Amino acid sequence: MPHPRKRYGPRPVRRPVPPRRAARTGRSSASAGEAVGDRGLLLGAALAAYGLPGALGALLCGRWLRGLPPARLLAADSRIRAVLLGCAPLAWAAGVLHPVLYVVLLAGSSVLHAWGSAGRYALVAQMLPPDQRLAANALV
Repeated sequence: MPHPRKRYGPRPVRRPVPPRRAARTGRSSASAGEAVGDRGLLLGAALAAYGLPGALGALLCGRWLRGLPPARLLAADSRIRAVLLGCAPLAWAAGVLHPVLYVVLLAGSSVLHAWGSAGRYALVAQMLPPDQRLAANALV
C-alpha cells in the first residue's frame, strides 16, 4: 500500500493550451470562455430575478397589502410561489423550459415573498404570548 502522502499528495498542474496550439488542435479557448460567460450571465439573472422583485413588491404593493391579515399574506405568498415554481418542472417535462422562462418564473414567485415573510413573523407574534416570541422567532 503506498504512503498516504504519495496517494493524496499534490497532483500535476495542467497548463492551459496556448492559442497557437489550440488553433492546431481545434480547441478554441474563446468558445469555452463564452460558454462560461453565458452561464454566469444566466446565473446572475436568476439570482437577481429571485431577489429584486421581492424588494420591489415590498415597496410597490405596500399600499394594498398593508391592511391584510398575516395568515392571508402568508397564504398568498405560498400559493404564488407553489404555482410558479411548480411550473418550472412542468415546462421542463414539456420541453419548453428556456432560461428566460425560468428567470421569469423565479421573478414572479418572489414578488410577494417579503410580505409572506412578514406575515409569518406577525402570525407567530399573534399566536404566542410575549415572553415566548423571541424563542419562536428564532425557530421560524
